[in-house]
Amino acid sequence: SPDTDLFGMAHEMVTHRIRRLPVVEDGVVIGQISRRDVFRELCRFLEAQAAAKGQSYPDYPVDREPIRSYPKAH
Repeated sequence: SPDTDLFGMAHEMVTHRIRRLPVVEDGVVIGQISRRDVFRELCRFLEAQAAAKGQSYPDYPVDREPIRSYPKAH
């Protein structure tokens, strides 16, 4: 539904390797949301949280290891 939590959507997409989710209202598909949409909104959320604390985002070293949601295919 349009009211589904952003973090819940991200979790479902990563856990089940889903690229897009339908947006359903009153039993009717009214759109879809992609991983890119979710990622973009999560970044905006983190930027707002950092700004509220007077920090800049991202506030971490650039040489971090990449985060993988599942093992890399061989």
